[in-house]
Amino acid sequence: MALTQKQQQVMLDKQVETWVAELRRESARLADLITVATGKHHAVVMVSGTDDGYADVIPELILDDVLRINPHGWPEGFDIQLLNPASALRKIPYIRFIRKAHR
Repeated sequence: MALTQKQQQVMLDKQVETWVAELRRESARLADLITVATGKHHAVVMVSGTDDGYADVIPELILDDVLRINPHGWPEGFDIQLLNPASALRKIPYIRFIRKAHR
């Protein structure tokens, strides 16, 4: 039996959620390693255009649009996710190990 378009979209949405979660974990891990090595914190973000106008726009141009100076917060029309929140540092045991090894 073939899946309906709605069922296919639900499956795709779940897969994207899984991939974003995987990206979040790996980005946080790498950012934490860089933080330990440099002594400076880093924010790793994923930026997605939320309107159809960005469907065919290359990532560099999306980033150009989102990073424009805006004194009232992030520009509208974008979904911005912090992939390595500070709270994740305390939950990752290898970071404590790395910190001890570098002392």
